[in-house]
Amino acid sequence: MEDRDDEEEVTQDMDEWVRNALECPCVKELKVGPCGGNFQQAFTCFAKSKEPDKGSDCVQAFQSLQLCISNHPEAFEDMIQQVIEEDSEKGHRDEENDAA
Repeated sequence: MEDRDDEEEVTQDMDEWVRNALECPCVKELKVGPCGGNFQQAFTCFAKSKEPDKGSDCVQAFQSLQLCISNHPEAFEDMIQQVIEEDSEKGHRDEENDAA
């Protein structure tokens, strides 16, 4: 019985961790966009995965997310552009550091 109580506590702790992680401003756009439900399912599955190869039991959830993103590229244009700009800036900083 004690093992079951410990397992329930771990599950509750993980549920709380997932809820808190999904409140992070860094995933706000992913959470509220057209693929928000898919993102939340894939994220939650991965976070709770107990497989030795973490997330291997979440392939279907990630495939659904990937399909949704493919079907709604306009929703991710700003995010993609921001990543490209950040990568470009990082590349320039790395080049400057290498030259120094």
